[in-house]
Amino acid sequence: MVLIRNTTVAASIPGRIQSVEISEGESISAESTIARLDDSRARAELTSARAALRAATIQSENDVNTRYAERTLDVRQRELQQSTEANQRYAGSVTATEIDRLRLVIDQAALSVEQAEQERRVAEATVAEKEALCELARLRIQEHQVTAGIAGIVAEIFVQPGQWIDAGEPVARLVSLDPIRVSGFVDGRIHDASLVGRRVRFEIEPPKQSSATYFPFEQSSAPGSRAAANDAASAEKGLDRDQDEDAFEKGIDEVTPLYGVVTFVSPELHPVTSQVRLWANLENPDGRARPGMHGKLIIE
Repeated sequence: MVLIRNTTVAASIPGRIQSVEISEGESISAESTIARLDDSRARAELTSARAALRAATIQSENDVNTRYAERTLDVRQRELQQSTEANQRYAGSVTATEIDRLRLVIDQAALSVEQAEQERRVAEATVAEKEALCELARLRIQEHQVTAGIAGIVAEIFVQPGQWIDAGEPVARLVSLDPIRVSGFVDGRIHDASLVGRRVRFEIEPPKQSSATYFPFEQSSAPGSRAAANDAASAEKGLDRDQDEDAFEKGIDEVTPLYGVVTFVSPELHPVTSQVRLWANLENPDGRARPGMHGKLIIE
């Protein structure tokens, strides 16, 4: 049996280890935090980015220039209208030069309105830019948290608090026992890739019974003495050993098989034996099966 998931989790950025959040042998989820790097600088950058975003938001919501330009345009247009009406009532009351000047002022006011609108769009784009910078700052903070990525058991931890690590340096090794892979060989002259997807049953080979022999304590001791108490304790331990051995043998007889499917059949035949390697992934929710175990694989 071999592991399917044997993952070494590494840091994505360099930094100083602030804390290690796991311990060896602990079962963790994929979202679990393995270690934290010092993120004080990243948090300061996020605070700065948020302040810049607030300033840009205020600027984008400021429509004073737009309202002023629109008001100016309205006033200039009324001036031109009044001058035109005066000339219609009294010819020559307003000179042609004054009329041209008023028209120029109106054009300038209209351009001011366009300029104010352009500045508003630029301010809105600046807000979007600052929002993106805030998101980048948040992502940098998240990069200071090394997460598992897979559910499994912590097999090894390679770092400790206060240690400096580089990007890509291993932090911990995680293994998952569910599912687990069993490999074997079948006759390649008979079987091929058509076995992929077939259900299998795997019966774990029970461990060999211990060859240790327990010898009874035969020397008699006086009642009530310390030696007699030791004799009683030894006899009780001997009884416990017998009970443990019975339970052990019973457990061997009641080994529950594991079930799974064939996932791979090698296309290459061994030149001497004509056998091909076969893999099957087995469901192992209680973690009974472990790497290195042997047994019998039955294709159903």
